[in-house]
Amino acid sequence: MKADLDLVREIKAGNRAAFSELVSRHQKAIYRLALRFTRDHGTAEDIVQDSFVKAYQALGSFEERSSFKSWLFRIAINTSKNRLRSHDHDSVDIEDVTLSVESKVESDFEFKETEGFVNEMVSKLPERQELLLP
Repeated sequence: MKADLDLVREIKAGNRAAFSELVSRHQKAIYRLALRFTRDHGTAEDIVQDSFVKAYQALGSFEERSSFKSWLFRIAINTSKNRLRSHDHDSVDIEDVTLSVESKVESDFEFKETEGFVNEMVSKLPERQELLLP
């Protein structure tokens, strides 16, 4: 089995079919990440699709300083956050945002970003609800 970076190089060289292997490898993890943000299967599936489209379109700018998976997760995280921001924030329950993630790569990569996002959402709550949080 080829490494992610080898497949990325093949795609950059013109082998578009290699991208389907990257999708197969990472779509479940991206789906789990999106589902943690949205708590909605349909929205999570949309985020997965949007994330892979964005990754494919931006693959030429991927500089291989990090792993492909980390780069892809960053795209999915940003896509998830943008999707949440585009919806009515008054209907977002702070309990719906999960800080924990299953894999160490995901948690190391995302903890600080998620913490900042949660703090931003909490700051948008009405004062009486914000005061109820520990």
